Amino acid sequence: EALDQVLKCIKVPLTPGQLAAFTDAVYNVGPRVVCESTLQKKANAGDLMGACDELGRWVYVKGKVVGGLQRRRAEEIRLCKSDADASTPRISP
Repeated sequence: EALDQVLKCIKVPLTPGQLAAFTDAVYNVGPRVVCESTLQKKANAGDLMGACDELGRWVYVKGKVVGGLQRRRAEEIRLCKSDADASTPRISP
């Protein structure tokens, strides 16, 4: 279901790392992370590095930063950017 949400809301081709990072975020946060979010707007506008950086905003619980969420989002950002060079094959929605 998380993968389906990513493919529904992100309309541009993604690298395997980007797809994995966004799917992991949806699994852990919910579909709003990629649907009707700044991440979605940036990704669909072609700013995939900016979309990857948006993952770092999802670290709050009741208005407070949670260290475990910071670590998880940092790993998702690393994964999202890990294979973003031009030679990496893209997965189309």
